[in-house]
Amino acid sequence: MLPSRLWQIEILEDIKNKKALILKFLLPLFFLSPLMTARLPENLKAVFFSLAVLFIGTFGSAVGLVRLRESKMLERLAILPKSRSILVSDYILSNAIFDILQMFAPLAVITLLGGPQPLRVLLVFICYITAILSANALGVLVSLITSSSGEVHLYAILTVLFIGGLSGLFILPTHGSLTTAFAMLPFRQLADSLIYAWGGTFPRLSLLAPFSGGVFFSIPLLLSSYLFRFH
Repeated sequence: MLPSRLWQIEILEDIKNKKALILKFLLPLFFLSPLMTARLPENLKAVFFSLAVLFIGTFGSAVGLVRLRESKMLERLAILPKSRSILVSDYILSNAIFDILQMFAPLAVITLLGGPQPLRVLLVFICYITAILSANALGVLVSLITSSSGEVHLYAILTVLFIGGLSGLFILPTHGSLTTAFAMLPFRQLADSLIYAWGGTFPRLSLLAPFSGGVFFSIPLLLSSYLFRFH
């Protein structure tokens, strides 16, 4: 029986190749291992981890959707009596769940090495989920403006650089005084929440993380009909 939902397709793709699945979980540990040292400043760890979340979520989501389009899978799903927005939300959520699991080990190590205050870790977890969900939603938007697998990588990296800059991730916050100019975006909220967990100033705007994540999540759903337009 063929899968009838995008989340089913994504789960099958992720689990059918066990070696690829293992690598998917090991690679973040490998690439983020420099952050898992006590020598790096905490603000640097927070910013680079947030950039990694933005990069992995956006690239994975965008490349996956373009692959489904080129394999004609989206055309097959388009004829099913299912809402386009439901199909897209399935895709975002299924990718986000895998990314949350994939990046959880590096997050746990980085957070623990910073000597977190236990009651502050909850905000980190909320901002972490929000940032990954938002990154995957961005990936869907990237796929809407690309026409081939060759283009998707270029547009994805440009999107990561633009949103990373807009989030202020190229401006290091200080440990005791957070930069709040960009704190309405979920990726900066993640960085600020990590610094707060390590004893920094309370980032009040990070409490809006569920709201900012909801905005990012809603935009691809509103534009979902464009994803299923075929020439």
